[in-house]
Amino acid sequence: MDRGREFPIVVAATLVVAGWACGGDAPSGTRSLEVVDSAGVRVVRNTGPSWEAGEAWLVEADPEWTLGELEGPSETRFFQIEDLVWRSDGGVAVIDGGSAEIRAFGPDGRHLWTQGGEGDGPGEYRSPSTLLLLSGDSIAVYDSRARRISVVGPDGEFVRSVIPEPPEGHVMAAPRVTVGPGVWLSSGGVRFGGEMSASETMTPPMSFFLARPDGTVLDSVLSLPTAARLVQQNERGVSVWTVPFSVAAPVAGGGGRLVTAVPTAPVWTARDSTGRVVQVVSFPSGGRPVRDEDWNAALEFALDGDDDPEFRRTVTEAYEAMERPAEWPILETLILDEEGNVWVEGFQPPTADGEPSRWWVFTGDGRLLGQVSLPAGLKVRAIARDRIVGVATDELGVERIQLHRIRRPSG
Repeated sequence: MDRGREFPIVVAATLVVAGWACGGDAPSGTRSLEVVDSAGVRVVRNTGPSWEAGEAWLVEADPEWTLGELEGPSETRFFQIEDLVWRSDGGVAVIDGGSAEIRAFGPDGRHLWTQGGEGDGPGEYRSPSTLLLLSGDSIAVYDSRARRISVVGPDGEFVRSVIPEPPEGHVMAAPRVTVGPGVWLSSGGVRFGGEMSASETMTPPMSFFLARPDGTVLDSVLSLPTAARLVQQNERGVSVWTVPFSVAAPVAGGGGRLVTAVPTAPVWTARDSTGRVVQVVSFPSGGRPVRDEDWNAALEFALDGDDDPEFRRTVTEAYEAMERPAEWPILETLILDEEGNVWVEGFQPPTADGEPSRWWVFTGDGRLLGQVSLPAGLKVRAIARDRIVGVATDELGVERIQLHRIRRPSG
């Protein structure tokens, strides 16, 4: 990997954005696109969406099917859905964190099988957190507490497990996304390091590297910022608070590509399966300052109507000690759909509950198609050509998996 030119390329793209990002989204139909090929890297500058009136994709507000209920069969009662992936038949496989089970459902939502359960034995899990689809509908399950990868066959049978060895200088080897056949992006963990004061806001980096499913490390790739955290030390121990209006840098993969972004800039970067930067894409989106009313709303959300004086004092003091971000993040989630399109979710604070989420949609070569609104409260997990699957939580705290259809007016 030629690391020597990776950083200058990203900086150059960011400087291009700086001149026009403050103007907000450009009107539809401008079809403005600038492309520069620099030393094998495609630099794409979008100055507006390319969808004309009537061409935008629409996501149906009502789900085609829903899984999840307060009472009923155990396979459709969920608590802490950790991850979800498509199966080749159009169905899904799901981690239910509460039961430490992997459950598979067909394209119509019918339950197919359940595997796992809490424990330390073969095929059991302490804290399953990530699913990655392997060939033939086998699934790799990463257990974040046991730091173990288990392989589950297409019919739910346990096959084998391996504990990947982290490379030198990393604290873990946690698979995050599939980049291409036999290549994963794994996380090496967060290191705070250095001397810390009694109360300090910090943004520790997360390291990533490429690896094979058997745990073999291929190459170190990059370091990306995590969400800012307030770390407080006192006689009772250490408290860590996530700072509002701060999110971790997202990653997505598939089809031999790795896509990354920094939440505070309207730019995403694509790498190939070796980690080499091949494309940098920018798009118009203006910044928004974090105002006093934004911060106060976030504090009230954190207090959540709790009347306990000690709780309110602790939370309020933590917010007062935090270093407030100057601006809202621009984006917070990346997803590659089955066709290689890149979906970028605009940032939404928790206080925006009940509002539809907005996603920019790009073709694989970096052209901005436009924006799509998704149903309020839906946390998208996977996208195919004509359907989206995600998780929604109702007012009783019941988690539900929902499949929504995508309509493409232009075919």
